[in-house]
Amino acid sequence: MKFLALITVLFILPAHPGIARNHTYVHEELSKSEQHYKIATRAYRTGDYATALMYLRSLAKQNHKKAQGTLGWMYEAGKGVQRDYIMAFVWYDVAVANGHKKAHRNRNSAESKLDEDELKKAQALSKRCLEKPANCPEYSD
Repeated sequence: MKFLALITVLFILPAHPGIARNHTYVHEELSKSEQHYKIATRAYRTGDYATALMYLRSLAKQNHKKAQGTLGWMYEAGKGVQRDYIMAFVWYDVAVANGHKKAHRNRNSAESKLDEDELKKAQALSKRCLEKPANCPEYSD
């Protein structure tokens, strides 16, 4: 009898609206930008760089700091884009300015790969992107 009561509780209670609400999928509780970021990172992990770039560029231009950091990584690694250390620096720098805590190290890594003229160009582009992210170019050339 106790077993039957336990089974009843296990199957009936999760259907109760007050309890079921706590078990909703996480993606339903995320903002639209966080949902898009999850789509982008999932696409990146599966090698669908075109989809990842589409979402990340859009999010980065809306000041999504995690997307900015991830986009910087894609430029630095040459994943789905032509390797571009200037743009890697730019997106890392923008991410740092927007409060991304881990982008400092990556920005320093990208900076170490730039000569003096490239660094000046990267800093100028970064300033431009910070002023109006929607106008940030896709490539440095």
